This record gives sequence, C-alpha cells and structure tokens, in this order.
Amino acid sequence: MDTRLADFIRDTPAGREAEAILRSCVHCGFCTATCPTYQLLGDELDGPRGRIYLIKQVLEGVTPTEKTRLHLDRCLTCRSCETTCPSGVHYSRLLDIGREAVERLVPRKGTDALMRSALREGLPRTTLFGTAMKLGQMVRPFLPAAIKSKVPPMTSAGTVATIAPQSRKMLALAGCAQPSMYPNINGAAKRVLARLGIHLIEAAGAGCCGAVKLHLGDAEGARDNARRNIDAWWPHIEAGAEAVVITASGCGVEVKDYGHLLQDDPAYAAKAQRVGALARDVSEIVTAEHDALLKLLEKSASAGRQKMAFHAPCSLQHGLKIRGSVETLLASAGFDLTPVADGHLCCGSAGTYSILQPEISHRLRGQKLAALQAGRPVGIASANVGCIAHLQAGTALPIQTWIVWLANKLTQQRCAGRREMQVNEQKALEQLAQQGVKLPPQPRVLLELQQLLLSDDYDVRSVAKVIGQDPGIVALLFRAARSPAFARARNAQSLEQILMVVGIKQVFNLVQAASLATVLGDQARRAFEVFWNRAHEIAQMAAIVAEDRVSICNVFPDQAYLAGIFHECGVPVLMLRFPQYCDKLHLDDATCWPDLSAEDEKFDVDHCSVGYLMARHWGLPDFVCDAVRFHHDMPEEKTIGASVTLVAIIQVASHFYHRLHHVDDPLWEKIGLRVLSELGLGPDEEKDYYEQITGRFLDRH
Repeated sequence: MDTRLADFIRDTPAGREAEAILRSCVHCGFCTATCPTYQLLGDELDGPRGRIYLIKQVLEGVTPTEKTRLHLDRCLTCRSCETTCPSGVHYSRLLDIGREAVERLVPRKGTDALMRSALREGLPRTTLFGTAMKLGQMVRPFLPAAIKSKVPPMTSAGTVATIAPQSRKMLALAGCAQPSMYPNINGAAKRVLARLGIHLIEAAGAGCCGAVKLHLGDAEGARDNARRNIDAWWPHIEAGAEAVVITASGCGVEVKDYGHLLQDDPAYAAKAQRVGALARDVSEIVTAEHDALLKLLEKSASAGRQKMAFHAPCSLQHGLKIRGSVETLLASAGFDLTPVADGHLCCGSAGTYSILQPEISHRLRGQKLAALQAGRPVGIASANVGCIAHLQAGTALPIQTWIVWLANKLTQQRCAGRREMQVNEQKALEQLAQQGVKLPPQPRVLLELQQLLLSDDYDVRSVAKVIGQDPGIVALLFRAARSPAFARARNAQSLEQILMVVGIKQVFNLVQAASLATVLGDQARRAFEVFWNRAHEIAQMAAIVAEDRVSICNVFPDQAYLAGIFHECGVPVLMLRFPQYCDKLHLDDATCWPDLSAEDEKFDVDHCSVGYLMARHWGLPDFVCDAVRFHHDMPEEKTIGASVTLVAIIQVASHFYHRLHHVDDPLWEKIGLRVLSELGLGPDEEKDYYEQITGRFLDRH
C-alpha cells in the first residue's frame, strides 16, 4: 500500500511505524471473515480493511469526521484480524496511532467526552474504583437491574498456606478493577501456585496496567501507569523474582508490550524491555508445572468429570497467542470441554467497549453465550476479568476464570470428606477413620443420662445425681447457665435449681456442650481453653442476637446458645488427632482462627465436616448440626434441614467476636450482606447493631 504521510506525523516514531504497517497490507480481505463487527454490521468500514483505509486517509492529511471516529470506536481491538492476516499486519498498533490522531483532530463533546473522561480517570485509580465498587456491592440488592448486572457480589480472596522461605518467588499484577470486583482470581492463583512451590507477591504501589488509558486515547497516561508499575516491581526483580504473573489476559497483552510503549523513554526503556520479557500469563506458569499439577490432581481428576465451556478471551488467543494451554489444564483437572462455535469471535466486553458501545456489545454477548451454553456445561471458564463480568451479566450459569475452577478442584481434592459427608455419612465416617480421625464417644455421664431420660422414671433429683458424677461437666454447666441465654438461672446455687429453672431437656443439651471439655483430657490444654472461651463468648452473643431478633427470626436464645457452643466442635477432635494441629494453626492465640483452607492443606480434613459428623454421632438437634456444618458458609434455605436463620445468627455473632477482639474476618466480606439480610438488617445498620450487641454482652460480664 503506497503512502504519503502528512507533515504532522511523517518523521515521527509513530509515523514511521504506521507507514511500515500500512505498506505491509495487501488488501486481501481475509481479515473481514473473522471480524466480529463486520460480521454483525456488514459494513466494510466496520472491518479491519476499511478502518485501515480510514486511518491511512487521516495520516495522509484528510480531515477526519465524527463518522470516521465512529467506525474506529466500533473496533473491539480483539486482534482476531491479526491472527487471520497472512501478511502479518500489526493492525492493533496502527489503530492506536490512528485513534490518537483522530482524538486530536476531532475533539469529543458532551456526554461522550464526560463518559470517556470518567472511565479514563476513574477505572485506573484502584482506591477510587474499589470504594465505588464496594459501595455498589453493599447496596447491590436494591440496584436497578441494568446497574446490578455490572456489580458482581462480594467475594473473598481466600487464604493461602504459609510458603517456605526457599520457595520460588514471582510478582503478580493486581490491576485496577479486578481486586475489587473479583479478588478471588488472584487469591486462587496464589493458592494454586503455592501448591506448586511458588510464592506470588503483589508489590505495593502497582496498579492499572495502562490499557484503559491507552485504548481511550491517552497514550501518555498509559506510559505513566507503566512507569509506576515498573518502579513498584523493580526492587523485587533485582532481588530475583522469576516472572511478572498476570491473571487477566487483557492486562498481560499490555504488560508484555511495555518495551514498545516506553521505547523512547531513556530512563525506562531498558527496564520496560526487561519487564515485558518477564511478563507471563498465569496459564504459562501453571503449564510449565504440569507434571507437578497432575500429581496434586490425581484424586480429584478421577472423582467424576464435569462438562465445562471455555471462552478464550481475544487478548489470550489473539493478543498473547496462547491457544490450547488452558483447555489442557482444565481437562487435566477433570473437566470435559464442550464444543464452542465461533470460538475465535469476541464476547463484546473489550475493556470499556461494553459501556461505550452497549448495543453491539450486548448482541455479541448474546451470540457468545448461545455458543457457550449449547453443550449444557455446568459452568463457563474464561481468562479475563472483563469477559467474566460481561458474560455473567447475561446468564445465571456460573462463570469464573479458569484458575478459580482449578483452585476449587484442588480444594475439592482436599475436601473429599466434606462432599461425601453430604451424600453418605457412613462413608464419610469410614473415610475419616482411614485418615486416623476418631470421633470421641459420648461421655459415660451422657449415656447414663440418655438411658435415664428414656426410662420415663426420673425426676430433678435423679437427673442431678447422674450429672454430678462429672465435676468438670458440672462446673461448665454452671458457667453456661449464667450466660445471657439462661438469665433466669443466673442465681442458681445447685444443679436441682438449674434443672427446675432451665428445664431438663435444655440442661441435657447443655450437658452435651459441656461434655466437649472431656474429650481432650490434659492434651493441648491452653489451646482448648482458648477454643472454649471463644465458643462461649460467641454463644453468648448469639443468644443476645436471638433474643433481640426473636420476633423476626423465630430462633430462641437457648437454641442460639447451644449452636454457638457447638459450632466449632470439630476443633477439639482435630486437636486429638494431630498433635501439631494447634502449633501449625497457632490456636493457642486468641487472635487466630481455624481456617478451612489451611486445615485442608496441612491435614487433608477440616473441622466443619468433622464437627458435623460428631454432632450427628452424638445425636444433637438438627439445628446444631447445621450450624456446625455451615458456620464457614451461608447456605441457601433449600440446602439445609433446619433454620438458615440460626446459621446467620452464629455468623453475625462470630463476626462481632472478631471485631471485638480486633481479629481479621475475611469471610464476612463474602457473606456479610446475606447474613444481615437474613436477620432483617440493612448494610448501613451493621455498625450500630454491633455496638448494641457487644454493649449488652460487655454489660453482662
């Protein structure tokens, strides 16, 4: 293609690059066959070949119009045309140059200008965007459908097992939108790579990759973003970080291009080249460790395969030229990938495209979802945060980045006992036995008490006589009876008085709770005391919450107290099974909390499943069993046999305990809004309610 560039660009670096790209195009038109907008609109000017002609005209001095800008705006920058082009035309670079020129020559006005300015300045600012997203998530249930679809529910990054000092280290790009929208993505990457012996670090000060500003016409702003990231990463690179790992393929394209972006900056050119060379999509890292991954996946991969659809983002397959790697990893994890028609076509997300070109974007999304769902998968995997958010707004089918699906598979492999427990309790018990976990039998006092109560030949005195055989249970029973849940018994001076005030049935339940203290003997005494004190405080706060919300929740204080006492009853059992349990989880420290991921990682079992089975083994009420089973989750009503409200009461009591003792509570970010809603509370009422409940709790001590 012959060119005669205008003076304003002829002898500039951009002009020389544009001229080389234009001269490489042979007008064959192969690109139009794979262009989503040309396929959708049928206009030559809405395809790569037509846009190349428009850009050529502008660079040769023809004054562009708003119509020229519109055709360039409609380009998704999906780079599918580059994959198809037999001549290797670097269309995306030409588009960036053309857009920057048109932006100067045809300034935007009105709403269009304001919208682009807001996106350009707001999205890359992690703190600003994160605050806005958090506020949106807090009021998400009340948002209009159109806005609600763009605000994903709160998720937690999760926890990562401790990494040994000699582990390999790599940097991770946090990005701008992803940390607030889907923190679980980088959290999943950290967990997977940790299992592979790699410590993933998010450097303080790093943020947006620069793609948002670049594609909205602010090339210098993009360079500033790149410089900031390089400054944040450079000390770690000099200290030996092996790679810069990117979990959003769209960001990966930009970071890999830092060398080109800053080639004319003498202070950063060499560093930018080094960073670009170190940039790796997370799939490249995991693929390199495929053999080690297969060993970790042996159990889960054979446990039953699931149908999964994979949406390859344009930035992954066309930008990074990574094809087939993610699909192989998903297949290794036990997923059968369904066929997806026209997998090379864009979903319509394309960064800010879904906001600026909603009509075209939604049509493309509809086509993509139809293709993805045709094979009836259980879920959809992708590799870019924008694609996930965009697609999820159009379907109820769960959509996650592939690294989250993979992390879940690894967790499932560790949590097989929890899954089996829900299907077949006897099988789960057998599996625990194989792991050396033995559920303690009911104490002799409990057995005798059960027999007495079944005989129908008992009174207050005979029941008190049986309980009195165990001084430890008696002491804990008095302590429990003096809690807010049993206020009428606070002045009781004997077992008989407690029995008369509280009732024999409720005392029997309390005796079961007090019996937890007998399963350890003298082992891990300090840790058990911490556990018991924590359980007792949570139980008391749960009773206060139940008392306050009884007219709304129909849960009574004594029920809430009993569930609170027992909700972590699996912990003492694991203390018995694993002598190192307390040390590894630091449970002799009141600020530390049994964590399911850490338990699964270190002991191949968790206290929720063990506690649930123990509660069933002891014949505890269903509502207690459910509280034990779900106290690290917020289940749907249909998944449990008793009251989901009681589970919510335990959750909020546990959260208030965390806050009272200045302990981090990452779980609350995931379930907090659902818990408050179940209790008839709005998000803006949490602070006042915390002060009310903890104030009443402290007043009674």
